[in-house]
Amino acid sequence: QADLQRLLARQTMNHRILANQLKYIYNNSANAIAFFDFEGDNIRFANCNARWSNALGFKPDELKGKEIECINEPETVAMYRGKIKLLVERRTTIQESIKWRGMDLHTTIVPIADHPGDQISHCAVMVYNITEQLEAKLKASESEAKFANIFNYSTDPIILMDRNLSIIN
Repeated sequence: QADLQRLLARQTMNHRILANQLKYIYNNSANAIAFFDFEGDNIRFANCNARWSNALGFKPDELKGKEIECINEPETVAMYRGKIKLLVERRTTIQESIKWRGMDLHTTIVPIADHPGDQISHCAVMVYNITEQLEAKLKASESEAKFANIFNYSTDPIILMDRNLSIIN
């Protein structure tokens, strides 16, 4: 019995440590994270981190348990409904990039069922804003194109060399 008590104590401690680590990640993630519960046409916020709620103009506790219509943005509500409908149909994680409020977002939507084989009645959604990365990639591409034009069409001779003074181009 003493061995069982030590095992339970260790498992409880491990669970507490993991729960604290997950809570830290949830609250400090660069991703906006939300959990939804749904049944039929009813979709409710189960929970969300501050990054998610702030993007909608709320605090996390203000959204908890509320129907998605509380957002008062028909386009955003329609997007949520469409994504969750697709999730229920596919029954698998969906990853895609979308445009929302002028931002480029990478979304991951994970279906959650209470038990394996059950109907999906919950989901987790993680959203990462990739707008800055895409803009930086576009600027780098534009710079490369400008350089290539200068290099290829200049009337002056241009030589590219490495540090050892070997000709690259």
